[in-house]
Amino acid sequence: MERRAFLKQTLGAGFSARWAASGTALAFGALMHQKAVAAPVSQRQVVQITLDGGPDFRHLITPDPSSPFGRTFWANHATAQGLSSATQTAIQTRWQEAYSPISFDGHVFGVLKQAAWLKAEIQAGRVALMANTMGSRSRDHVHSQLALDYGRSQTQSNELLGSGWGGRLAAAHSGGRVLSLTGTPRRFCFAPDVADLGRRARTDTFLTLTNSRASGLNDYRLINTWERDIRVIAARANSSYYTSLQNDRGGVPSSLHLLLDHERELRALSTALNEVLGSNPLPEAMSALRLSRDFHRQISTLHDLLNHIGGLLNMRVASLGLGGFDTHKFQKRDLEPLLSSLFGADQGLDLLFRHMNPAARSQTVLIIGGEFGRQIRSNGDQGTDHGEGNLFFVIGEPVRGGVYGELFPAREIEVLSSRVEVTPHIQGRTTIEHLFKAVADWSLGGDSGERVIRGRLSQTDLFPLEAGVDMTALLTGAAKPGQGDWGRVMNWLQATFPHLFPVAGMQPMTIAPFEVRFYPSTQTYLGYHLGEGRFYAYSPSLLGSPDVQPLGLLSEYLAHAVAAGF
Repeated sequence: MERRAFLKQTLGAGFSARWAASGTALAFGALMHQKAVAAPVSQRQVVQITLDGGPDFRHLITPDPSSPFGRTFWANHATAQGLSSATQTAIQTRWQEAYSPISFDGHVFGVLKQAAWLKAEIQAGRVALMANTMGSRSRDHVHSQLALDYGRSQTQSNELLGSGWGGRLAAAHSGGRVLSLTGTPRRFCFAPDVADLGRRARTDTFLTLTNSRASGLNDYRLINTWERDIRVIAARANSSYYTSLQNDRGGVPSSLHLLLDHERELRALSTALNEVLGSNPLPEAMSALRLSRDFHRQISTLHDLLNHIGGLLNMRVASLGLGGFDTHKFQKRDLEPLLSSLFGADQGLDLLFRHMNPAARSQTVLIIGGEFGRQIRSNGDQGTDHGEGNLFFVIGEPVRGGVYGELFPAREIEVLSSRVEVTPHIQGRTTIEHLFKAVADWSLGGDSGERVIRGRLSQTDLFPLEAGVDMTALLTGAAKPGQGDWGRVMNWLQATFPHLFPVAGMQPMTIAPFEVRFYPSTQTYLGYHLGEGRFYAYSPSLLGSPDVQPLGLLSEYLAHAVAAGF
């Protein structure tokens, strides 16, 4: 039986209908019937901060100019550092004035002094430096941003209807939701179609929340006492209009009922958020924070989500963004204030983590990166042009800090010295799929299969992984592949019923919303429905039925699997 037939059977049986329908409602109706109370996040959270433009992280994490690599690099990067002369004296002076040298994981390098918080986190072992990471070989912004948002390095430039890897991760958590904190949601947030996880669903459940302290359907009557203000008049008219429609739903065309449901639930949501946040003011330092490009609003909103309201919204993934990193000109002038906003002492991430409750801090992981890197030789305008590979930062208490990959590849000395390459860049050695899957596995507490990151990552010709890099060591509490709860039960079933599920030749696959194992020698399928939490089997010859057979629930089988040592 081919996977197409298995999918037809399971869809025909109606197993996935409820899961697919979940995207048609906001699912906040319960808030209308109870008093809202603070609900900080209580589960693992993945926060992606996308730095649009392609950040030059060699300006942030830079080699010691007295080292063999550093001498060559600095001589070629001097003008991007604002130096008019590449003399060793000028370079050494700039190094001493602008960088704090540290020794970390067998490497010596400098961290920009304006990024003092980042330096402290690196030294505390809470930062992974993911070297030579590549999203796309394209140097086109739009194309590479698509690849980054989709979590797929092979993305084509015309693939505009895909789902985001953040949306797929949230969907893998039953009832999970992405919170977009940017003005325009990134494709990273888009949920998958239930029948084709790589394609965007027609309905979605992510929420855009750009300012938690001014969210929902604003009622200007509450903030403006002048009754003739046009905004007060409009608010009063809108409220009266929708109230009348809600009171007479029978007279409203059924095609508008979903609109009325959304309006009612959005008003309930805004009321709930205002009640919770009204009794939990921002810390004074965060309230006074002002960052480049209004990034402080995203930071304060993320603070509120993690500490007060994320649980109300079922948040599992958050999307933040900061632009301005396309530094073709005057890189020192334009880049350093942005890096300070993110990584500086008493700045964005410092205040976020300082005021995060301990429970949230212990289960929140940040991924920070851009769509591509920069060239390793500065141009004639005191800037750098588009490159290929780059650093990604993974930050948080669950992170096993270290350098993953060759931080300053020796090949670059020859490339820069020989000038064979006209546009020398950091060679991409590890595709983003490996990094994102490791984070997805940690988030889900088990092997995510292909539900979040598509493709067989063992095919290193398509998905390169730098030699010596072990992604399973990146995060604490990450289960080994196949050892999540449903994986444990499947392993137990294989051992208990070997005549049905012989391990030899077993082929794992994803047929959304199922995780499936196919056993060729018996032509048997064993499936786990992610939404229902139930196992199913298909084997007409051995089970005596042409239909998919329901087995037990995960909650029924797990104790047996654990007792048996799985």
